[in-house]
Amino acid sequence: MTMVLAVGLGSSGCVLSGVNGFETITDAGISNAEEIDVSEEKTLIVVETSEAVPETDESMGQEVSSDITEFSVASEEPESPEVTELPEALEETESVETTESNPEPATETTPEIPREEPVEEVTEEPEEEAFVAYDPNYVVALATEKTKAYGKILVWENLDRLLAEGSITQEEYNEYYPYDGLENSYYSVFVETDLSKASTTSGRLLVSEEGIADYIAEMLSLETGTYFAISYAGIYEGTSGDFYEFRCHR
Repeated sequence: MTMVLAVGLGSSGCVLSGVNGFETITDAGISNAEEIDVSEEKTLIVVETSEAVPETDESMGQEVSSDITEFSVASEEPESPEVTELPEALEETESVETTESNPEPATETTPEIPREEPVEEVTEEPEEEAFVAYDPNYVVALATEKTKAYGKILVWENLDRLLAEGSITQEEYNEYYPYDGLENSYYSVFVETDLSKASTTSGRLLVSEEGIADYIAEMLSLETGTYFAISYAGIYEGTSGDFYEFRCHR
């Protein structure tokens, strides 16, 4: 027969009073007792015995069996953990902490870039150079001498020579003088009236009155005829300014 006995913590045995032939469980010849973890709150001892419980003690056996059964059932029932309700103040605190831990992302605002007003570029106009005047008649005189240096003969000087030699009469001289028929045989050279802008047809600046004279004489030197004359014909108003007109007779 096997009997299971539950004993409270700190008890090394169980005394059954009022039972014949039994002082303790150990006095009844109990053997092979196994103790399971005496340090726990409740200890379960399993006892195996080979002796039978006397029939006269049937009431005692039922009573012990009933106690053991009740203890076993109570031990097998798991203790249900107590549910403690949190105070409302603590729940609100946890809610606030949760909200603070997940802040809403801040909306980035693009800084407004100041608009720069367009600055008008002021173009400085170059100052006009002062007008430089020169004498066109002086240019004619210089150009005539320069052309003669090329071996050309001034037409009225040739008339003077013919009159002196007696080749022509005074009447003839007066009739032919000064161009001797070259009045309408010429080409014009136009040069700016402002010496600072005076230039050739290709744009080369002539710089001075002598430079203008050289320019005219060089053109006349290319002519095939021997006789020439240079005259000043006045001012020609062109689209880009005023020009002196020099006529080259040949």
